[in-house]
Amino acid sequence: MRKHHVALLLSVCIGGAHAAPAILSFDADHLTVVEGQPVRLHWEVSGAATITLNGVPVSGNSKIVRYAAGDAATLRHTLTASTPGEPETATRTIELSPGVVLDKDYIPEAYAAGCKPVQELDFVLSHEYARIEPRDCTSAKVRNPVFVWPQIYNVTQMVLTVNFPSGKSPLRIPTTRTSLILPELLSETGLYTWQVQYHLPSGQIRSGEVRRFHFDGNAVDNLPHLPTAAEVMARIGPRLHPRTLPLAANGQGMQPSAIHAAVQASPLAASYNTYLLEAEQVLANTKYPMPAEPIGLAPSDIADVSLRAAQGIERLAVAALVKGDQRYHALAIARLLQLASWAPDGATGECQQDQANRLIMVALAQGLDMLYYNMTKADRYVLINAINERLNPLIYKMEAGLRANPYDSHVVAAAYYAVHTLMLSAGTVGQGPAGDVTFEQGAQYGKSCNAKDKPLAPFDRFAVAWETLITSSGTWGGGTDSGFGNGIDYAWNTLNAYVPAMASYLLMANVDISRIPALQRFGDNFHAQTVRERWSKVRGAFGDGSNQTGNYESFAWNSYRLFAQVSQNPVDEWYYQDNIAQTQSLALPFQHYFLTAVRPPVAPAVVPALKRTYLFEDAGVVAMHSDTADPKRSSLFFRSSRLGAINHSHADNNAFTFVSKGKSIFISGGIYNEFGSLEEQQIRRPTRYKNALTFDAGEGSEDAGIGQAEPAASPVAPGAPLFYMQPHGRLINFYAAETSDWSVATGDATAAYRSRDIKTWVWNPLLQGAVRTVAYNPKAGVALIYDWAQSATKRRWQMNYQTLVAPVDIGAREFKVDAGEGVSVCVSYHGYDGTYAAPEKMSEVAQNVNLTWPAGTPEQYHTAYKTNIRSNSLASLIVLKEDCNAVSVTAEYLSSTKLLVKVDTSWFIFDKKAVQLSE
Repeated sequence: MRKHHVALLLSVCIGGAHAAPAILSFDADHLTVVEGQPVRLHWEVSGAATITLNGVPVSGNSKIVRYAAGDAATLRHTLTASTPGEPETATRTIELSPGVVLDKDYIPEAYAAGCKPVQELDFVLSHEYARIEPRDCTSAKVRNPVFVWPQIYNVTQMVLTVNFPSGKSPLRIPTTRTSLILPELLSETGLYTWQVQYHLPSGQIRSGEVRRFHFDGNAVDNLPHLPTAAEVMARIGPRLHPRTLPLAANGQGMQPSAIHAAVQASPLAASYNTYLLEAEQVLANTKYPMPAEPIGLAPSDIADVSLRAAQGIERLAVAALVKGDQRYHALAIARLLQLASWAPDGATGECQQDQANRLIMVALAQGLDMLYYNMTKADRYVLINAINERLNPLIYKMEAGLRANPYDSHVVAAAYYAVHTLMLSAGTVGQGPAGDVTFEQGAQYGKSCNAKDKPLAPFDRFAVAWETLITSSGTWGGGTDSGFGNGIDYAWNTLNAYVPAMASYLLMANVDISRIPALQRFGDNFHAQTVRERWSKVRGAFGDGSNQTGNYESFAWNSYRLFAQVSQNPVDEWYYQDNIAQTQSLALPFQHYFLTAVRPPVAPAVVPALKRTYLFEDAGVVAMHSDTADPKRSSLFFRSSRLGAINHSHADNNAFTFVSKGKSIFISGGIYNEFGSLEEQQIRRPTRYKNALTFDAGEGSEDAGIGQAEPAASPVAPGAPLFYMQPHGRLINFYAAETSDWSVATGDATAAYRSRDIKTWVWNPLLQGAVRTVAYNPKAGVALIYDWAQSATKRRWQMNYQTLVAPVDIGAREFKVDAGEGVSVCVSYHGYDGTYAAPEKMSEVAQNVNLTWPAGTPEQYHTAYKTNIRSNSLASLIVLKEDCNAVSVTAEYLSSTKLLVKVDTSWFIFDKKAVQLSE
């Protein structure tokens, strides 16, 4: 009994003491927030009679608050617990912070810190194919960067002025060419400016815009300075033939016997033996028999015949060097003379089939180099004469053609062949009817293709070729980031053409151009855009050839292997090796064997540290992956490019393609057999077959397929897109933090949605705004595609989808793509009410333009969602879910353009060009 009373007494005493209020916990379910995002604040309090949140009484233990953009007060929340009459209160504050904001209208990571690039107007930008390097606010990574600017016709002279950060006297360089390697090495760190003055025949001077670039002389990732033409030729001039043999430690050409021994002791032994066996077969005329001059054949057949002729001669010449067998020498020389007899201005000439001409030109130059001391001076004269006649029209194209069209891919590639040929042939001597003739570098030779009576002006051909090569290697978007904006199929084709030349420069002059800025990250294109799997069926993302699936199988084991041997990058070495045992006994380009003797491959990366998301801002492409090294990776690709629809690029700015678990789901539509076919262009290049936005012409029009680069001033229906850069896009946002599961990119394609009046050549805007943001979370298996568009004309808007299988389960705003083998993607749409048209078979679309869908080509399907009403603006959201998963995705319109989107525990705000993310 006594114990009971004591306990009661204690209870009364404690109750009467009124313990001080205490806040045991005060938390938020999100500490970073986006506008309008509901955040639950929850708390646990003891000893309090009243609780206030931000001075307002609350009950219970939680409350939802929302952040109002720009209102800092909605980020700071104070909880106060108190009891009337007590001197003590408890207070605790939570500070929320805005989530990641992307709204700069450019991508800071791609530019110098603190320098905002100006999208300036410049009178030279009326140039149809303007190319400018360095672009405003980019960073130079070499002490003598490349400068490129547009041409003005009839200019007599141009002056490049470079101003230094310190304000010292500027560097002024007079020139008649529109590209150069800076002749003075930079030494100051800071922001430089540059400008070009154009001197016209009238005496008038016109000035281009002032542009800026940054250089940090102490940056650890700076690259070696760019070698000049004079430096390279100084290394070539003293070399005896054969120059293609690597240099030994004593500085002399390595003995063929030493090369033979080194290769036989290497992993390339089986391949090398196959190569020599093929040489024996050529000698016996059972392989690569010397063909007759290909007259009257199709262009592609002419190139194939020329390649076979070159391959047979190359094998004979290499075997002649290695074996010292006079039979190989004699037959190689005989075939060289036969090849030299093919008309340089005929079917295989530069003016009719430039690819064949270049194969033949290099084959003649290699033969001249390898067999130089085994042939007579008269034979050398024949070869020198033939090489010159094939080289000079090519040189003229480089000197004159690139000024007018710096994006002519055939002319850009010409520089690689020209440099290769000139290195091999420099200083060679032959004996003609008038005595000895030397292969001069600066002499006047030949005629151009399109002005047959106009000779070349005297200049140093090697200087022109070398500067063209170095200043044009980044033409297809790689001046800053080594991107290749003309489609990955053409990146592979380019690699196949470039890399033997790159290896030869290394052999002959110890010049490694894989270390120039335009090529230093060239391998990233392939890692990001082509799966490392020998028999992968994943398609290319964009551009001509995106319907091809065999690039890795065709090129990786040989071309990429040689690229890896040049670059000495362990990741490159890893990349080409998928199922490499299947190809180990196949013959390779001879440069593999010669390089092995002095530059053996590096050890491949075992577990390469590949990025999950790749940004090619310069080229305008973003690649987002689940796991880049996984051949069954899921990937979202996005393009918004300053290259527009030129050349092999399509009218696909702000388009996406999507791969799920190693299967192509949303693809770039159409087929590609013939570049110039108008029928193909009508189904290969238009925006409506590119997973992109299209629209109709307004009241009274039904066709909602109008898109980019339209060929009519006021289109009422889509046409075959024009081949120009002016209808272009640009990347304006990018986010891919290592700590985040999300990757985000935004493209502004407003300028892409233009048409051209063929009478006035004026480009007419079709839209006032066209912006798309893509966000992908591979862990959640969710992709978001937000569109905002604005038009002066009320339009019906159309969302286009291109697939390899017909979508099924099409509902009011959703459908499913079932790719088989357990791979599927579900699509839902948030926006204006509309209707899905029945999926079109592309084989039937092809018939409508009198084109036969190629036999054996997989069918494609075009599916379109068209809004029911016409409107001046559009803001909508497409949601992709891999495996048709159950991840919660909600979308709420905060305004007509602003969407608040929740994906599981992540939140987004999309509003025109701006994006905000909270995780």
